[in-house]
Amino acid sequence: MTTLVIGCSFSQGSYYPKYDKRKDTKERYLRDSVNTVKGWYNFLDLSDLIVYGLGSYGYVGYSEIFKTIDLSNISNCIIQETFEPRIHFVSDLKLSKKKLGNMTHFTGRGLKNVVHSVPTFDIRNTITGKHIPSVSKCYIENILEKHNIPCYTISYREEIKGTGYSKHLCSDLYEKVIRQKDPSLFSFDFKHDTDPWPHLSLKGNEFVGNYVKSKLNG
Repeated sequence: MTTLVIGCSFSQGSYYPKYDKRKDTKERYLRDSVNTVKGWYNFLDLSDLIVYGLGSYGYVGYSEIFKTIDLSNISNCIIQETFEPRIHFVSDLKLSKKKLGNMTHFTGRGLKNVVHSVPTFDIRNTITGKHIPSVSKCYIENILEKHNIPCYTISYREEIKGTGYSKHLCSDLYEKVIRQKDPSLFSFDFKHDTDPWPHLSLKGNEFVGNYVKSKLNG
């Protein structure tokens, strides 16, 4: 049977540094880009994987993607929770597909992220901003419970509240990586309080995967 994984850009794979050539040498803005679709999920020692790595998505986008997934051969599900709220609507969905060993990996983007694209409409710290991701999580959990599919969640920040059907494995994963004080775990070296936060390198994904595996087996 197959494990379904769904997450944001932290489930798109492993990253490497990428410089913005539009800037001069001193002020060049450091970014990162996906180097390989191999990510934390490949270190769980699971036999068959379907992964949806959806850049900028949160639970609203996840819930729309779930409408398109055939769950008939899914044995369990792992949801990688992200930095919410991400009110990301899906329009004209187009997913790219790659195979890597026992994994089928899908990547795609949606219409827009209201929180990011409309600065004057910032709902991050409002009741609505906290409630919408929770409602979307409840929707997903109800679908999985209806199909008797066990669900686990991991969070790069705090856990998102749902129905309670999912088993939450760990929170604050990003901080756990930072506390290792190993720059090679990230796509580029950065200052925690000032620089844009990078994604994880292959080594960083291996650290997260082994940590999540210990929680799954614990």
